[in-house]
Amino acid sequence: MAHPVPTDFEDALAAAPAAREAFWALPPAKVDEWVGWIEGARRPRTRRSRIAEAVTRLGGAAPVVAAETTVVETNGAAPVAPRPPRESAGLWLLALAFLLIVAGLIWPWLRRMPLFHLPGDIVIDRPGFKFFFPLTTMLIVSAVISVLSWLLRR
Repeated sequence: MAHPVPTDFEDALAAAPAAREAFWALPPAKVDEWVGWIEGARRPRTRRSRIAEAVTRLGGAAPVVAAETTVVETNGAAPVAPRPPRESAGLWLLALAFLLIVAGLIWPWLRRMPLFHLPGDIVIDRPGFKFFFPLTTMLIVSAVISVLSWLLRR
């Protein structure tokens, strides 16, 4: 699907003739990738940053824009979306640690719940041997986690 080139990107390319020439020398699919990447920005600041990065990567001098992106060489391909900051991973680890501590504190009450004794959980109990495989419980927990992660990403 061909995207029309946005006027702000056209203006930035007009200010950098080398980048403009390199952009229009790309195959139509690559032009479409670049335009789609620029139009995919949700905020105006991100869009300006992507335009500046595109002009720089295509061989021109881009206008100075305060951006927090990392430039990666792509040999004419449209860049991928920047990675989220690493601070978010630290917050996720702290939340996971907090949940584990809370689960450990309330474990005596959690053990009494019928969650690990559902039909479909495999239990083999023989003298001197006990095997427990909570198949149904794992499927339910997996479904709950999948739904929660889907809701959080929206």
